[in-house]
Amino acid sequence: DWSVTGVQTCALPICLVPICLVQKDLTRLRAVTATTTLFFTAAAFTCAGLTVFAYYHLSEWFAIPLPLLSTSRTALAVVGTCLSISVMLQSFPAILSGYQRYDLLALSRVVPLVIRAVLLIVILPRTKSLITVALCVGITEVGTNLFCFCFTRRLLPVPMFQISSANWDLFREMLAYGVNT
Repeated sequence: DWSVTGVQTCALPICLVPICLVQKDLTRLRAVTATTTLFFTAAAFTCAGLTVFAYYHLSEWFAIPLPLLSTSRTALAVVGTCLSISVMLQSFPAILSGYQRYDLLALSRVVPLVIRAVLLIVILPRTKSLITVALCVGITEVGTNLFCFCFTRRLLPVPMFQISSANWDLFREMLAYGVNT
């Protein structure tokens, strides 16, 4: 679970999804998926903003030699971009957990890890670049959550991207539940 200062915001959706499915409460299921997705989208934009801010202030915060500054900024941009995309997709592993589809969660984790290992073994000896490592790790992390997104999209009986279904009370409940778990 992705957490904000130790608050596990995915914990409640993991509990609510099976309840919604058993009760055949598609309205509540839509609210759970929309609220979690909206939260993580906002968190992703925050990550992207912090990445841009850090990109321009990197040399003020760290003593990076001038010849390495460009490479450091590029690596930061790659990691920040991949992190932002991955955070935006973070609700989908939680929804899969709620469906108790651990087989799909494992598949979405193992395939990108194998791809990452192969890429690093093949490419890294040729380039020896920090940016290569950042790209391999970042893209495969995004890939993990994209797999979860695709699996979730096929499992959900309702459209999940209806912003109008997001629920402020449910969001507060998610935060309160996350603080207590």
